[in-house]
Amino acid sequence: MRFVLPFVAFFLISFVSFSQLENFDLSKYKLPEIKRHLMDFGFNSDGSTRNTFYIYENGIDTFKDRSKNFSWTSNLNYSIFSSSTQFQKTLNTNLYSNVDFTDSESNYSRDYIQLDYQNRFNFSYDWKYFINNKMWFINLVPSIYSSLSNSNSLLNSDDGKSYSYTNQSSVGVGFGKGRIEQVQDFRQAILIFRELEKKGSLKRNPTEKEVVELATLISKLKNQRVFDSRKRKQADLTEINSYLNKNELITKTDILYFIGLEDMWVFGGLQTRESGNQIKLIFTPEFNYNISGIQKEDPNYETGSWAVNTDFIFISKIPLSNQFQSNFEIGMYNKVSDHYKVSNESEPYKSFVTDLMGTYSLGFYPNTRTYLNITSIAGIGHSSFEKIFENGYFNSWLSFSSNGYYYISERLRIGYQIYFDKWMNYIFDEQRQNEKFSRFNYTLNFNYAIF
Repeated sequence: MRFVLPFVAFFLISFVSFSQLENFDLSKYKLPEIKRHLMDFGFNSDGSTRNTFYIYENGIDTFKDRSKNFSWTSNLNYSIFSSSTQFQKTLNTNLYSNVDFTDSESNYSRDYIQLDYQNRFNFSYDWKYFINNKMWFINLVPSIYSSLSNSNSLLNSDDGKSYSYTNQSSVGVGFGKGRIEQVQDFRQAILIFRELEKKGSLKRNPTEKEVVELATLISKLKNQRVFDSRKRKQADLTEINSYLNKNELITKTDILYFIGLEDMWVFGGLQTRESGNQIKLIFTPEFNYNISGIQKEDPNYETGSWAVNTDFIFISKIPLSNQFQSNFEIGMYNKVSDHYKVSNESEPYKSFVTDLMGTYSLGFYPNTRTYLNITSIAGIGHSSFEKIFENGYFNSWLSFSSNGYYYISERLRIGYQIYFDKWMNYIFDEQRQNEKFSRFNYTLNFNYAIF
């Protein structure tokens, strides 16, 4: 019995200490004034297959359809995030290149083998100015999208090579209330203390004030942009070690201490966590233009449209604990479009689309290198060519997806995505039969962070 009691006491003390670190609320953390730059390169490989077979009612004729699709994609992303008491600014740019191979056979349509290329550029900027401490804000969201694609038939050279160019430009203007903060630096501070506790290097439990101070130091250190990652790591770890020693939080600085500190510094802040609620109303004028045709011939299809989007959205991001994140979004989306240019043979027309959509996702962070997520989206919408909710049709959709990643090193990440959705058109319409379709996709990706 005398040997059991010390073990039980040690277990209870460790459990209480661990619980104290777990009880710190991530949602209370507020970022200091920061500006961060991120650049990374990614490569994805996708694939899907489809086989369809059925016999018609006469018992003789059959329908056969088979297709294979493989896709290879590369991405170069650059982003800037800055935050202060009055501003939140997020800039994202993306260069995308894709090669797509499709092989299709059917006894009721033409067989084809096709190789497609696509290059596109994305730019978006989300600017929020907070008017007062009640979190009312003004929102400005400009964006540009350009795409150039080519298609080549490998089975029939007479099909020629087709091309398509698309441009979409918009500027959103709106207002709202609420603020969503990034809180992964506070979580990283907790993870550092927890790791040092496991290594037996922590002298005492930190106070909430000390955790916030360490998180603030982490936020400021990540502001610095240095291409030599080795020198940056040395300088950052020196600052963290100095803070821990100055506040007399550690008992020893042996090899286990430095291993634990480096591991949590490298991997503890790679996963983005957010906290807060926000409601906003955004009006977005939009211009779209597309031209496509066969190379060495006159353009045979040209479209252009003006549109106005009105979006009313509520967003909630809740860090349930260090391991779990809950995100919810619901919104009403309305788009009124004037298609002023519709090829040479069609008349201009207008379209009216209104959607109500809700999204819920649950993220799981079992450790500093791994992330798993499950997301569900449900929506119902109405489309018309006359007026909103007049002489059109309703449709609905439901999707489930899962994605995750694992960091092999601090810069190299592998991940996956699985996606399934189902759509139904002409619901609530007794005169028309419902159209139903579904799809399944998967993605494997490799991502390397340049700095």
